Amino acid sequence: MTRRRAIIQLFEKFLDADEEGKYKLEEDVHNIIFPMGLTSNETSYENHNLWLLDERFINYKFIASDKSITSFSQKKSSKEPDLLLTDSPDMFNNPISFGNRSAGEVNSMVIFEFKRPGDIAHQKNKKNYRWQFSDLVELYFDEFLYKQDKKNYKGNHIIITDNTPKFGFIIMDIIPPLLAKFNEGKGWKKTPFGTYYKIQPELNMHIEVMSFRKLLDIAQNRHSAFFDKLFS
Repeated sequence: MTRRRAIIQLFEKFLDADEEGKYKLEEDVHNIIFPMGLTSNETSYENHNLWLLDERFINYKFIASDKSITSFSQKKSSKEPDLLLTDSPDMFNNPISFGNRSAGEVNSMVIFEFKRPGDIAHQKNKKNYRWQFSDLVELYFDEFLYKQDKKNYKGNHIIITDNTPKFGFIIMDIIPPLLAKFNEGKGWKKTPFGTYYKIQPELNMHIEVMSFRKLLDIAQNRHSAFFDKLFS
């Protein structure tokens, strides 16, 4: 709990601008949660903080952070995930993808996409809010659904179907009102917690969007009872 408290405090500081008005890079925030360029085979439980996102993710069988799909599978792909699959570095290239098995039929897959603190849109045109949140994660699921020769780095087949539970999470600095309005017109719903979600039953896919501050609030609230007992 002492370590978790320190990590939460550090994470909060990383969301603020410095004295020159500059924000931490996406990779700085990413590395707090899971070291970039590594997989779960190359790092230990003590070296990542996936609990910041959700306690359920710490026991997934395979995690790849900012690694090209080709580097951990037999599939040729230019996509490079945060915690599993993404395009070559632009402003975004860090999805985090989890599965509860490393081979065979995967029971579930999760992909996280982070946005650098201080940024408000993923296109070069910062005033363009006519894009759906799902544009940031669906292409990674498509890679596994529709491309052939889906094998892991050991040559074992990975089976992901339309029925495989798929969860996408997009973490942004802010959600501009115009971007929210556009997505609400495309079927996205706002929760009482200020997050947005959309469910695609035909693909068994659930995608949720929240801000870094909301992620921080959720982590703080989840630990507050422990912290109050230990440190007050």
